[in-house]
Amino acid sequence: MWGSLLLGDEYDIPFDTTGLDLNVLSICNQLSQHPMMKSTPAQQGQSIMGAPETSENTDTGSEGDGSLTPSPPQLDTPDNQQTDDKKVKDMAQKLGGNQSATQPNPAASPLAKSVGWFDTFGKSAESIVKDLRHARRTNKMVKSEIDDLINAVRLMKQHEVNETLKSVSWTHNYTDTIKSMGLNDRDLKSLYTYGDTRKSALVRACLAWEDANARIDNLIENGNDWTSLEKQSWVQAHDDKDAAKKSWSSALHVLDSLNKSEMSWLSMAANQLEHNGQMDARTMVANLVASGHSVKKMTPAKLSGLMKSYGSEVGIIKGVTRNQWMIQKQNGELIIKDPWAYAAGFIDADGYITITKRGEPRVGLVATGERGRVHCEQLHKTLGCGILQLDLKVYKTSVNKSQHRLQFYSKKDVREVLKGIMPHLRLKKNQAESVLEFIDVPSKGMIAKQRRRQLTKLVKWDNWSDKKGDELLSDWGIQAEAVEAWRDPTLMRLAIQAEQLEAIL
Repeated sequence: MWGSLLLGDEYDIPFDTTGLDLNVLSICNQLSQHPMMKSTPAQQGQSIMGAPETSENTDTGSEGDGSLTPSPPQLDTPDNQQTDDKKVKDMAQKLGGNQSATQPNPAASPLAKSVGWFDTFGKSAESIVKDLRHARRTNKMVKSEIDDLINAVRLMKQHEVNETLKSVSWTHNYTDTIKSMGLNDRDLKSLYTYGDTRKSALVRACLAWEDANARIDNLIENGNDWTSLEKQSWVQAHDDKDAAKKSWSSALHVLDSLNKSEMSWLSMAANQLEHNGQMDARTMVANLVASGHSVKKMTPAKLSGLMKSYGSEVGIIKGVTRNQWMIQKQNGELIIKDPWAYAAGFIDADGYITITKRGEPRVGLVATGERGRVHCEQLHKTLGCGILQLDLKVYKTSVNKSQHRLQFYSKKDVREVLKGIMPHLRLKKNQAESVLEFIDVPSKGMIAKQRRRQLTKLVKWDNWSDKKGDELLSDWGIQAEAVEAWRDPTLMRLAIQAEQLEAIL
């Protein structure tokens, strides 16, 4: 975690290890290696990392639960406040690897990679403080050093909260409100992950909390001689505060509304998708039955509804084809077990296989929105070929979702993609076969050119016959039976080979 943390080195701060729990000792040793602590070893009554001084008889907070509810140190002047803020930022700079503390960049901070600076200990900040408080009661010889560590943890936690709030676009107007409602580690992670997508519900909770607080403040200003109506208002305001906090928590943790059975089904679905790749709900249920699970209360329709409403909480998102689901990792990557099957489903659903008027084979796929962008980016990365075009506007004045395309232009890329997806195609298999043959047919020779024209029309027929088949037949002056006859390449291939041999001789 710290740049100076080296296992097995000599610690600058002496600790009497007698009677200390091993986990507590490990945490003390690691915290003591923070650069700011190593540069200035703590002495009796000395503050570190901007933490307020703690005397022998000073309590550092609630002895019972180790609560870390952010509360500013007791400061007398604005100058002192600025000094403390600077120390907090300097600490964050050291933690973040010389990042500028005066201009926070959430995208580049440790928070952007993993919310929870205390994850390295395998414990929350609250648990660390609780353990340190216990150690302080039984190891009075190092009480001052432990107090310094507690204050250091509190200051680091305070900065972690601030950085999390900065990373969410709308929270700057509600910072005090959010802190007053309380933020534990679980809340922070959910806020960082879903803060923007659940903005409406979270803002409503903040406004409800502020409104209730305003009513309470007004009653307090009026004195203690309340009428019965004012007493009722006092009770109602506190009830509204409780309701606002519940709404806030419900918006952050939507999975809390599920029962154990539903959570179990959602977890099993996620495990299947992670191990097997993209699949539909019917296949998932069938796999569970085959593995001995009882599915009396769970149908494919119920499982699909469960994943649609709550799947994003465990990384489940819609796949590229209808009724398909897949897993998205925390880093935004998709779990793709069979890239060719995945690409085939994508092209079948939202892609094209064609031959242009200039005789150029083309394969491509189109998607919209943020989810579509993720699909295109991941497939491009996985296949290692094609041209990726992102954030295209469908119309010049379009305000709808942006469009994203992954297109294959060169004969090499087209051949590689079509051969890979061929066994998995369901809707565009005929087009793929025709385009692959088109690529291999010579461009010279009367018979070869005739075959290329046939294949071009055949691909167009397969793409458009359901919408304007009669129009195509009329333009070509032939019957549908003649078009279908072009599918057998045997005679034309023999004729082309004979034509090529004749040209050589």
